[in-house]
Amino acid sequence: MESLEYVNLDLTVAELDPGIFVVTASGELDVWSAPKLDEQLQSLVHEAVGSLIVDLSAVPLIDSVVLGVLLRHSKRLRAAGKELVLVTDDPRTVRVIEITGLDHLFQMKPSLADALNVGGAA
Repeated sequence: MESLEYVNLDLTVAELDPGIFVVTASGELDVWSAPKLDEQLQSLVHEAVGSLIVDLSAVPLIDSVVLGVLLRHSKRLRAAGKELVLVTDDPRTVRVIEITGLDHLFQMKPSLADALNVGGAA
């Protein structure tokens, strides 16, 4: 497991099985920390064999820059027959994704256990 500190964001990457990755973010995920998330997802997109899970449970709010990062990687994964799965049950984060109309581009699950049952991540 690897932990990366950036601004007020902590990213932890865990490989649960070969090719099954969970990126757990905690702290502020905004314009200042989005490049670190982007870099981390970039490094995992080709290694993931099914779903790439991004756990946002400990992130209080995401902004439009972060949505752009998630959208770009979701499109890349879908083109390869994979899924980007977001873990969050925070109504603020869910609402931001719904308001922007991106809820149809991401799998959203309320818990990591639910996310692990999506698209080859189980």
